Amino acid sequence: MTSNDHRTKRSSFSLSRVFLGIWGTAAIVAIAGCDDGAGTSGSAGAPSTGGSGGAGGSMQAGGMGGVGGMGGAGGAGGVGGVGGVGGMGGSGGQNCIPETCNGVDDDCDDTVDEDIPGVGMSCDTALSGVCAAGTTACKDSALTCVQNVLPSPEVADALDNDCNGQVDDGLMLGKGLWAKGYGNDTSTQSVLRIATDSVGNIGVVGWMTGGFVNFGGSTMTVLGLEDAFLVKLDPNGGFLWQQQFSASNNLGWVSALAFDSTGNAYTAGYFISNMTVGGKTLNPIGSGDIFILKHDAATGAVLWSKVFGESTNSQGVSDLATTPAGNLVATGTVHGGAVSLGGAPLAGSSSDAILAMYDATGVHLFSKRFGDGLIQSGKSVAVNAAGEIALAVDLEGTVDFGGGVLTSAGSTDVAIAKFAADGTHLWSKNYGSAMQQAVNRVAFDAQGNILITGTHYDPIDFGCGPVSAVNNYGFYVAKLDPNGACLWTKTYGTTPVKGVYASKMAVDPTGNVVVTGTFLGSMDLGGGMMTAVESSQDIFVLKLSSTGAYVWSKHYGDPVVYEMDSGNDVATDPMGNILLGGDFGGNIDFGSGTISAVDLNHQDAYVAKLSP
Repeated sequence: MTSNDHRTKRSSFSLSRVFLGIWGTAAIVAIAGCDDGAGTSGSAGAPSTGGSGGAGGSMQAGGMGGVGGMGGAGGAGGVGGVGGVGGMGGSGGQNCIPETCNGVDDDCDDTVDEDIPGVGMSCDTALSGVCAAGTTACKDSALTCVQNVLPSPEVADALDNDCNGQVDDGLMLGKGLWAKGYGNDTSTQSVLRIATDSVGNIGVVGWMTGGFVNFGGSTMTVLGLEDAFLVKLDPNGGFLWQQQFSASNNLGWVSALAFDSTGNAYTAGYFISNMTVGGKTLNPIGSGDIFILKHDAATGAVLWSKVFGESTNSQGVSDLATTPAGNLVATGTVHGGAVSLGGAPLAGSSSDAILAMYDATGVHLFSKRFGDGLIQSGKSVAVNAAGEIALAVDLEGTVDFGGGVLTSAGSTDVAIAKFAADGTHLWSKNYGSAMQQAVNRVAFDAQGNILITGTHYDPIDFGCGPVSAVNNYGFYVAKLDPNGACLWTKTYGTTPVKGVYASKMAVDPTGNVVVTGTFLGSMDLGGGMMTAVESSQDIFVLKLSSTGAYVWSKHYGDPVVYEMDSGNDVATDPMGNILLGGDFGGNIDFGSGTISAVDLNHQDAYVAKLSP
């Protein structure tokens, strides 16, 4: 090797060291700045190969991504060669922000449009009826109010189910399905109580004052001053069986009816003279005694009977109910001294309310008497799915059901007491004012809420605030929760004053409330004014939803002739159909065709069935 060759080699080596020194220093400076999120610079290239690209800057929490490092310098060309290409700089970090409804993964968690503020809130869809209520949701990259309920066919529930802006439109509400009249041309007949069994068969009790009546079986001929009847019909009004209550003199009253879960019927009331029912004779103890009978489901034959009373005063049962366990609960009124209802004698001095329970064979389970020296009358009783008992009483003076003394505010108050299945007191309350109030029916709905109806003067307050009827006299419907707190109250009246009387009430399987009664003059129950013909007494039916909203109302009477028509009782079947019982004169049409009384001078009994 010549001296010139050595000089060339030393020059090349020195040049390489110069480049390495310059780029090595740059690399060290870049690495030191990496904590700030900047990218690192590329390393220097070796001869014939470029240096690698610098790494991208790290992403700090909440910060911007670092800028990519500079590419490394190309290496110096070897002898006769070309230097390598410098490396590429690294990429910057991601920019993450809170998620919004935009179809993008804003918060860098590999999920799109999740956990967005404002989603799941109640909102108004601007649609009608049940479709109006909505919930906010992220839909198509935007916050949207999505309806909670889709349109459905209308049902009789006082709601706009098909979301067309009309409530219960297109329904045949309260349509007459069938109606039957029973009577003769010499006397008066009337249905007093009506009930349905678990399959929709219908039971009615009532009285007839003379002559004969045919309900579809053999003709019943009145043997005394007045007789009573128990008739069972199928769901279409077809005759199944009948039993006649006959007395040698004055019968008394068959005032209560209930079915048990297997279709057996119970009847009760009071009687004055020897009474024969289905070949069985009952003898009173005093001037008017309680009777309770159990009738076979298939034939109406008497399975057992009970008589309770004392020698000098009259007693009576006003209402019956059966329990899920198959027991029978009775209420009514006893007068005067001690009287036994199957257990130990219950002492008292005036007219007192009673509550008694018997098992399915008639064995006494418990009995209670409530009152003071004034008048307390047991009016109605109901049992819920848990076997708990609601008792409704007209109260004068004071009464203690077991939870402390209740005192009437004036003439007569409404008192409601609730008992456990074994008769233990749960709670009791009274409602009234200086004037007279009365209760006619108590019932449970499927949720254990309590419904009551009756008549009142002046304002009455069940806990929702005072309510007054038109002209300060009318009838009320109130709903209490299982603990007795008021849920809602409605009241209705007529012009002229004292022209309306609500007889009875029923609650259907979905909690709707049906009330029937009698009115004179004009009355608006929520669907517009309805007027009885001239001075006639007409029948009304009112249906309310479970919230107390108006569903429909109807009235029935002779359209031309002055007559006295009465709505005495109402029941509902398992399908929600409505059964009516009472008496009428002249002609009447419940929507299924006109039925006519046999004689215009006497009232005939009727049974009618309406759709929900």
